[in-house]
Amino acid sequence: MKPKSDLPYIEWTEANGSVQRLYADVIEAEGLELPAVVTEHAVEKGANVTDHYRKQLEEGTFTMFFSGSPIRGDLDPDNPGTLTSEKLPIKPAKRASLFGVSNLLNAGVGALTDAIGGGSGEPTHMTVLKFARQPKRLDAALELVRRLQTEGLLINIKFSFGRAENMGITKAGFSRKPEDGDGGSVVIDAKQMRFVESDIALATPLPEEPRALPKKTASADGAAAQGEGDKTTALRALVKSFGGS
Repeated sequence: MKPKSDLPYIEWTEANGSVQRLYADVIEAEGLELPAVVTEHAVEKGANVTDHYRKQLEEGTFTMFFSGSPIRGDLDPDNPGTLTSEKLPIKPAKRASLFGVSNLLNAGVGALTDAIGGGSGEPTHMTVLKFARQPKRLDAALELVRRLQTEGLLINIKFSFGRAENMGITKAGFSRKPEDGDGGSVVIDAKQMRFVESDIALATPLPEEPRALPKKTASADGAAAQGEGDKTTALRALVKSFGGS
């Protein structure tokens, strides 16, 4: 059995920083596009290529299958499965005698099964994977996709030949065929979101009220310089002293 980390999964980060995964039983189809834009205009030799060739956002479509009867019990941490040994309800059938050589055949088969750990040669027990409650993995996938879209959470998708990161689900489809039993397929269309780093200049805090008044500038002889309003008022006072209006 392959490691669980090699299985396809949807990965997301909760608000508290914890990383969660929902594992699929198998990925049925997968496709990832890595587009880029290249200028159609002539470029001068020696020019910076990155000014004329730009990688675009990645897009992908992934079809995952979620079974209600998984073959391993470590896919869902909240409902783990355990292997138990169950006794077979049917008794083993006796071998028929064939021309008096049945004893020889029985001895040969018994020796072979003993050598490979088969005991008496007839199976009496079988190993069964049991869960505390019936897994509803397709239902869980449906509720998860709804929540991811509602809360605007980005995902990472693990598929057979790689991993797509910082993807937003643009569309999701759920389907179930009669032969799927209690499982079903989930088709996820996702597009990458790009992040950039930028330097943010912190604004200088404004002084608390009351603000200080601007200082008056001193004249060359040490006297305070008069403002335009002060000059106008002094001139009018001088005119009035001579009897003017």
